[in-house]
Amino acid sequence: MSFHQFLLALRGRLWVFLSLLVATVAAAVAVTLLMPRTYESTVSLLLDNRDEQSLSGTVPSARERVGYMQTQIDIINSQRVARRVVEDLKLAESAAVQEEFALSRSKGTIEDWIGGGLLAKLRVNGSQ
Repeated sequence: MSFHQFLLALRGRLWVFLSLLVATVAAAVAVTLLMPRTYESTVSLLLDNRDEQSLSGTVPSARERVGYMQTQIDIINSQRVARRVVEDLKLAESAAVQEEFALSRSKGTIEDWIGGGLLAKLRVNGSQ
């Protein structure tokens, strides 16, 4: 079989290739539109747990370091920080979010409601 005959054979099956291409693109578009939108972010924080106010200059014990890290994790997971994120990013100003808040009939403010949603999906790992 020569190269020219090979191209003629492919040309004879052009409708098969085109139908497979259209089916693949349609499936990709359908999956993209039907999947829920999720956003994932990862950040690494370096916390310096030296006590700058300590005049003794001693190194904190392992127990103190663990306590310090747990305090930092608790701060990051707090409702107050989540509310501040909502205010800084102006998440409550979206009309769609306001409509969803109204439909949820939640008590409290919209900022607290959005912050609670952020905290529900927040995961903080305290590895050293």
